[in-house]
Amino acid sequence: MRTGTTRGIWLGTLVAVAISACSSVGSTSTTAPDVSAAPADWTTYAGDAFSIAYPNDWEVFSIDETLVDEVVGDAGDFRGGILMAAGLPGGDGSYSPNVNVVVEPAPVGGDLDRYVELSRRGIESLFSSYEISRSDRTTIGGRDAVVVTGSYDLSELSPGTEGRWWVIQTVALAGDTGWTVSCGASGPDEASVAGAMELCRTVTASFRIAGP
Repeated sequence: MRTGTTRGIWLGTLVAVAISACSSVGSTSTTAPDVSAAPADWTTYAGDAFSIAYPNDWEVFSIDETLVDEVVGDAGDFRGGILMAAGLPGGDGSYSPNVNVVVEPAPVGGDLDRYVELSRRGIESLFSSYEISRSDRTTIGGRDAVVVTGSYDLSELSPGTEGRWWVIQTVALAGDTGWTVSCGASGPDEASVAGAMELCRTVTASFRIAGP
């Protein structure tokens, strides 16, 4: 599989990296929607600390973390790292849909709700157009997690850009480490990305953190 590198906005990727999570607001249920296991013919990315599956026509690519710094600026203390990113390559150097995995220190005493709340404050300080359509409690590999579905205007990152970035984020803790898996796609409305969002749900549901 070819490994690509993008520097361009990749608006959706960049913002999904910059935002760690969001809170349980909007439509809420006690469990996330049922998602079947990732297809057997998908590619599995297995690092030392985590694994995740994605479609075979997606590519792993690199993100210039200075772009994350440009977005976050003084709005927050982004001390984490981007461990991987993969997506469906477009002809303009973009990747949509795409997924990325971010890890950061989370000294919240194992309180997932607290971590989610702190992350919500961060995203609200960055993107005033962010809207959450649903937030669900679930588990990934036996760990408690929160799955948030939301969107924001792409114009907040690049003035004049039309449409929204629609993103599903799975947020979990492992000790004092916070994990966020973000998968999204761009489109003018929710109906236009329905297929991509179902794909993203399967991708994010495949995520597993190694160890106890």
